[in-house]
Amino acid sequence: MKIVQFIKLILPAIIIGCTISINSYSQKVYVGTTMVFTDYLENTCGIVYKENNQPRDPFISLADHGANIVRFSVKFPPYSNSYSNGLIVDHESPENVKKGMQRAKEAGLMTLLTFTYQSFALEDSQKLNAYVAPLEWQGFASDVNRLADSVYQYTYSILDNYCSEGLIPEIVAIGNESVWRRLEPNLPENQLPAYSAQRSVTLHNAGSRAVRDISEKYNSDIQVCFHMMDPYRTENWLKTHFSYGLNVDIIAISLYRGWMDDNYGSYSSLGHYVAGIRAKYGIDFLVMETAQLFTSGGSDNHVDILGVENIPAGYPNPPNTETQKRYLIDITNQVIDNGGLGTIVWGGEWVGSDCFIFADPWGAGSSWENKTFWDFNNNLHDGVNWMLPFSGKVPVVFKVKMTGVDVSKGLYIKGDIKNKDGKTWEYIPMQYEGNDIYTHTAYLPADSSGAYYYLTDSSETSREIVPDECVLDMGTYRGFQIPLNSSGEVFFSVWSSCDTVQKFILKTSISGEGSISPSGGTFVEDTDITLTASPSNGWEFLEWTGDLMSSENPVTFTMDSDKNVTAKFIEKQQVVLTFKVDMTGINVTNGVYVTGAFENAYGLPWVLNKMVVYEGNNIYSYSTWASVETSGAYYFLNANNWEAREYVPGACVGMWNTDRKFVVNQNDTTFAFKWSSCEKIGLTSSISNDRLKNLSIYPNPILNREIVIHNDNPSLLSFTMYDLQGRVVYVSPEVVNKGEPVIFQLTGNITNGFYIIDILTDQERYIQKILVQ
Repeated sequence: MKIVQFIKLILPAIIIGCTISINSYSQKVYVGTTMVFTDYLENTCGIVYKENNQPRDPFISLADHGANIVRFSVKFPPYSNSYSNGLIVDHESPENVKKGMQRAKEAGLMTLLTFTYQSFALEDSQKLNAYVAPLEWQGFASDVNRLADSVYQYTYSILDNYCSEGLIPEIVAIGNESVWRRLEPNLPENQLPAYSAQRSVTLHNAGSRAVRDISEKYNSDIQVCFHMMDPYRTENWLKTHFSYGLNVDIIAISLYRGWMDDNYGSYSSLGHYVAGIRAKYGIDFLVMETAQLFTSGGSDNHVDILGVENIPAGYPNPPNTETQKRYLIDITNQVIDNGGLGTIVWGGEWVGSDCFIFADPWGAGSSWENKTFWDFNNNLHDGVNWMLPFSGKVPVVFKVKMTGVDVSKGLYIKGDIKNKDGKTWEYIPMQYEGNDIYTHTAYLPADSSGAYYYLTDSSETSREIVPDECVLDMGTYRGFQIPLNSSGEVFFSVWSSCDTVQKFILKTSISGEGSISPSGGTFVEDTDITLTASPSNGWEFLEWTGDLMSSENPVTFTMDSDKNVTAKFIEKQQVVLTFKVDMTGINVTNGVYVTGAFENAYGLPWVLNKMVVYEGNNIYSYSTWASVETSGAYYFLNANNWEAREYVPGACVGMWNTDRKFVVNQNDTTFAFKWSSCEKIGLTSSISNDRLKNLSIYPNPILNREIVIHNDNPSLLSFTMYDLQGRVVYVSPEVVNKGEPVIFQLTGNITNGFYIIDILTDQERYIQKILVQ
């Protein structure tokens, strides 16, 4: 019989969305996360990072799960202000960053170092604009030559100190999410001198020269990076500044879907953007900041930012680790497939705590703990495995069945497998899975091999005796071999035996709209599987059917045969959600808008939606569909830009300390207020929440530009059509409806696409999204 039977697993939870492995790429690839908060959280806040519920060095955990680089950033003092409750919040001081870089080096990780050129904890009076120079440079911030010399000296001295101790970063970023202005005098923004592109490039190049000089001194090849904001602003910045002699190797962006609204400027997608920027400017490309949710809610008292609006359609939502993993794999594939360098996540380590991380008014804790790679118990979760497809490593599961064997002292594995300290041939405790089975998962390179054996105590006298017919090369060990094209392996043995274990196939399917994790695979007998059903927006989970009958979610069962399981989702009841605002005395020349966590006609939240319906008496309204039990933040604006928002009084702030809040239920679907006020306004019209109670429109999609409207009740009838930018494209004549279908023929320049139709009768109002084909 073969030495060890290894079973090729289909592991969709790890490789969904990844079509090729790192071995297929010839260019350099970077995958990782920030780790700047780690040491501070451990030593000041008492956080213990864990893996498999056991304390483990988080740098080693990342390296084992596919990371090859981590990011740090350096900031100026002061590290304490009136907001920090007396604490010195110095995780980004040069001294503490050096500690992190040393830990990264010991774990075999490269580093990316960002020079922010910002003071960390300025008082409000010391920071009158968003671009103010650090405190010690404010006295000469109007002198570009002296400022550039300070940038050079500061950058050079810190790098020289690090490199002299062997801590040479792979990449250095000059600036952090830089915008048009940088290192400005401490003046209100409207008093700053006119913007100068030459000044900005001069300051950047001073930092670049320092990196080049250090590179030459230490015979290294440190890459210079420029880190901008979202794709749209980065493209515009490059158009304006590149001709001034920008000294840079890599252009990097922050990519947060919930804040950038999929705006890639003149490009249609992330991949198109990466290819276009690289070709036009001849520089490398990196996503230096991004993130995705692995769960909802939070674990501390700090406000959480960047919610489900960051999740594109088609990903599990409400979010789970599969959401995070698939999203990060997908965007990294787009970057690499178009010649880019890879992806580095922001805040992967920023777990919840009761410590001040930023000295600002928001207080202690994390705004990001639902987007980290450690869960609310600080235990590493499956989302971290997004890096595996780009690392050449695969998950390798070692299992052993211990029926009839004394395991009172636990079970251990020893071999060519790293322990929590990154060492091989150490005693590694295994986890009990149930049914007399113990398991351990390691992350090993494809096309590799090694030896191992099991023990019932952390001593050699307790090791199993491996039968001669299944030992490795005439030795006393079991062996493993991982194929080059592997996506994951399982090695399942019986204690002191060459016996193999049967395997079964799990197949899943979906009724309705949602996703299942894992979506299927091949599993050894007696494996406990936990299935999680994640409904799409507007849907909810009902039950499991097929070979598993249950309404539990998640649900756990044992693979004792082949199984075919279906997750059934049902659509939530939808109602018309309406926002109204009284703009009396407010300038509405530039339009009236509403934004928030509700979905607009495109299915997108946090979009500036024009309130296209004017109801008279200075009242504007906007309507969309929403599921019952939907809730979230919103506010009004009087122009098509984010700065034109209303001020929401504290008495009616519902979320984020700045925004109103809506909660949709069957009887409460309209939210109407005066601008910048808690005063509710009367409802001047009603919108039926029963789509087909009295009035209907068909067909939808509209064909041949012909609309049929049927109202059961005799009435006057007219309608207005708007495009999705809020522009009127058609106004119907008013007709007398006699309770029979009325046919309208559309005229004018109406192209194929989605529109909003607003139907008015003397009895009711009806708003719907329609498609013209």
